[in-house]
Amino acid sequence: MSAVYDTLVEAVIRPPRAEYEPEALGPAEFSYAGVSVVRHDVELVNKRGLRLCASLWQRRDAVGTHGWPACVYLHGNASCRTEATLVASEVLQRGAALFAFDFAGCGLSDGDYITLGHFEKDDVEAAVTWLRTVAGAGAVALWGRSMGATSALLHAARDGSLAGLICDSPFSSVEAVSLEVVSEGPGGMARWLAKLALAAVAHSVHKRTGFDLYKCRPVDAAKACTVPLLIATATADTVVRPHHSEAIYAAYAGVSKELVKFGGSHSSARPTSFLRAASAFLADVLDLPPSAAIDAAPRSERGRLLPLLEALEPPAPQADGASPFASPFASPFASPTFASPFASAPPTSSAPPLSASPPPSEAAVARAGRWARDEAGDTLPRFGNKAAAPRRAPVTPTSGRRAAPMTPTSTPGPATPASAASAALPEALENLFDSIDAEVSRSSRSAPTGTPPLQPQQQPPPGSGRGKARRELVAPDSEMRELFTAIDRISYNLPPGGKTGRALFADGEGG
Repeated sequence: MSAVYDTLVEAVIRPPRAEYEPEALGPAEFSYAGVSVVRHDVELVNKRGLRLCASLWQRRDAVGTHGWPACVYLHGNASCRTEATLVASEVLQRGAALFAFDFAGCGLSDGDYITLGHFEKDDVEAAVTWLRTVAGAGAVALWGRSMGATSALLHAARDGSLAGLICDSPFSSVEAVSLEVVSEGPGGMARWLAKLALAAVAHSVHKRTGFDLYKCRPVDAAKACTVPLLIATATADTVVRPHHSEAIYAAYAGVSKELVKFGGSHSSARPTSFLRAASAFLADVLDLPPSAAIDAAPRSERGRLLPLLEALEPPAPQADGASPFASPFASPFASPTFASPFASAPPTSSAPPLSASPPPSEAAVARAGRWARDEAGDTLPRFGNKAAAPRRAPVTPTSGRRAAPMTPTSTPGPATPASAASAALPEALENLFDSIDAEVSRSSRSAPTGTPPLQPQQQPPPGSGRGKARRELVAPDSEMRELFTAIDRISYNLPPGGKTGRALFADGEGG
């Protein structure tokens, strides 16, 4: 029983860690459409003293200068900074630098747990502070997906000096998205049972990490955010449903905000229309001049910018069969003598804290631009007097780096560790409460008689009443005592009687 309970807790704060080799980030120096780009791999330290592995991609001619614009990409749950390579072309082509890191507890960074944005917002602060005080960046924008989008919102609520936010599929609250995943997904359980299980899990999560999942509510943080916002959601997303983005958009305090909807699921490849909108948004809020754009950036036949690692793949063999590249990550522009100026940079913890955030200027608000809707229903931007580019049909990536969108009629592929954990969650909860019912039933047969039943509306404090009797009879270990304490907090409002939770609600007596 304890093993099942641990499984539930681990599913929230310890999803499968994305493991990769640094080579997956591509070459350290390369030519992108004739422009020399270098990647600096650095280490930051967050407020908790945990090491964060990070990378900065910037044009070589900007190295050592100050005031260059940058975009920080924030990966999703159970992912890592390699996710940034999928949008790197959109950033580099516009002329900005790209910064990405592994959140604590993810990828190659230190840490055992994640907190779905609660502590991750401090990792974002460490990244922004390092860019401004050590690397020399000027305007900084954030681009996050899922947990990364949530972390961006939570940080932006306290840092109004950011240039802008791109939030792809953020959730409005951890509680809401957790209940939906467990109760409304395939094979979902009754909502009352999901609430009961979530209360038990939340108690143990708080003890292990200091993270109260009920208080992680990005929708409330949105009320304090004033920087320009581009928020996006996939219409067929069943993990973080579209209403989460809609709620955040409605609560967002800034006047410069736009909501974009497109087809697809939570993890499907983003359509060209959204990537173009994000690219145009960055150019606007970072004040990137058209002259900084790389017009010759590699594109597909339909005009979509190729993901960075695809754009850097070696060309076809020459006539004699020899290739000028030794490997997919080799480059004739690599310089073994190039040394990163950030190799010995001080840790982020020594950087001064962020200053008070000023309100957005009228010029920043005016940069919001106008938006138009294309013939397929995707929203495309019109910034100032610049009309949006015509929409092109999305291109299905062939690199295999993105999972294909799942539909109800599609044939599922091999289960990944993340999908296996999600699928096992309802079954694990069912096993947990089967065990609770069985133990309580056995214990009740040997319990002393003559105890008056709990009256309706009676509210005994935690640690007394029938919950106390359960713990004394069934739960000798501290973990199970904590579990029943959490269950008691919910079950005190149930009608009196000797029935256990599942039987009570099966008979229609529960709320």
